[in-house]
Amino acid sequence: MVRKPKPTFIHEFPLRVDRAQAHALEKRFGVVHFAYNVVLQEMLARLRSMRNDPRYAQACKAPKGDDAQRKAHGFSEFAAHDVVALHIRASRYLDGLIDSHTAQTLASRAFRACDEHAFGKRGQPRFKRRGEIASVEGKGPTSPLNWKGDRVVWGGKRRDRAMTLRPVFDKRDRDGVQAHALSGKVKYVRLIRRTIQGEVRWFVQLVCDGLPLQRFEARDGVAAIDLGPSTAAIVASDKAALVSFLPEVKEDMAARRRLQRAMDRSRRATNPQCFNEDGTWRKGTRATERSIRYLALCRHLAEQERVMAERRDRAHSRLANIVLRDFGKVVRTEKLSKKAWQKNWGRRMKATAPGMFMEKVSRKAGNAGGSLVEFNAGRHKLSQFDHTRGDFVRKPLSLRWHELRDGSGQIVQRDLYSAWLALFVSADGLDASQASQAWAVAYPLLARAASSPVQAASWRPAAASRPLRGVGAARMRERQERAARPAQKAEESRVTP
Repeated sequence: MVRKPKPTFIHEFPLRVDRAQAHALEKRFGVVHFAYNVVLQEMLARLRSMRNDPRYAQACKAPKGDDAQRKAHGFSEFAAHDVVALHIRASRYLDGLIDSHTAQTLASRAFRACDEHAFGKRGQPRFKRRGEIASVEGKGPTSPLNWKGDRVVWGGKRRDRAMTLRPVFDKRDRDGVQAHALSGKVKYVRLIRRTIQGEVRWFVQLVCDGLPLQRFEARDGVAAIDLGPSTAAIVASDKAALVSFLPEVKEDMAARRRLQRAMDRSRRATNPQCFNEDGTWRKGTRATERSIRYLALCRHLAEQERVMAERRDRAHSRLANIVLRDFGKVVRTEKLSKKAWQKNWGRRMKATAPGMFMEKVSRKAGNAGGSLVEFNAGRHKLSQFDHTRGDFVRKPLSLRWHELRDGSGQIVQRDLYSAWLALFVSADGLDASQASQAWAVAYPLLARAASSPVQAASWRPAAASRPLRGVGAARMRERQERAARPAQKAEESRVTP
């Protein structure tokens, strides 16, 4: 029987490291890739051997839980631990730097990568170079890498190589997040190395038992999200908003593109033998010369990617908190294929990462006592549905405004309308009668949200109505005026004697 995992959360502290400790940490982090690579090489070999076995086809048809074939070929996590232990003992140099628990966590990481590859969830995992593994972790309170009192202790077989690392605490701790993390049980410790503005910084993550501190009270209610490549339409029963959850994406992508063009020019200048006369890459060649300027540009690009990731994470967290605090902790949304979006908007998906945003909403909603409910998008087809007629009308993706076909002339933004319809989706389907009853109250909310789109960074829960802007808003005014002309003519004909 599979045990249900207990809730955990992570709290991170920066470490105060002197020159000697930094040298010792670099030395240990510089050899952890050996333990990872030896397990990865052995597990990939055993996976190939298992697949070449004539009994492998029958094992694939066996019921879930039947791992006889895996045991016969030694393809398991415990077997990976034996492999790394044998390798560490054979190398006296590694035996003095990597303890057994840290080696086992590295072996488990390599085996999970091979296991996902075996099930087709990912491609073949790659070997790590020196310095590519940026985190190591212990296994528990008895591990040589653990948390004792108010500091990190990383010991080993040799006492002279034991390290005591002191974290930098927040003395104010206004929200009490730090006190909440330190008051609970620490399951295990993870050390992380990051390069920030060209300088190596060290951090410790405490994986704590329990739920994270809820800094605000989540609203009891149902909210709906219609997610787009870079925007989100959020609707509740009494409010609506059209939010851009990553407003800095254009600046980040432009800066990254400039760095990439400069790197390409430097690579072409130092490796002319790799390119044809027309500028295309010459097949079979390899760029081996890297100038000092090219390496500096690589560091600038890595820093740009780091800044981009941090901005994205902050924007996602900010918007997820807005959804739970101002709209509701039970969130309904369509189940969409993010891989299909990657094919259409590949670079933009890397910058905005809407799938990561929905994962964060799901996690935060679960911690607050709510949930994320996903329903079939192809079955309900909310962007094509008209609740006044109860039928579907196909619309191109470029058409961002939906005009109701009941003759009222009302026009609503397409994403907001889809999110509003998601409020009435249940297991039995979409309740159009309930949507018709609530439409009179919802239409002013949706129209106000469409006329004043906001950014997650400048969000105000009760945003005032502002004049319509943009091409889409101009089309909306034009359609409303066109729909109002017959009523005005009829009124004039009644007034005229």
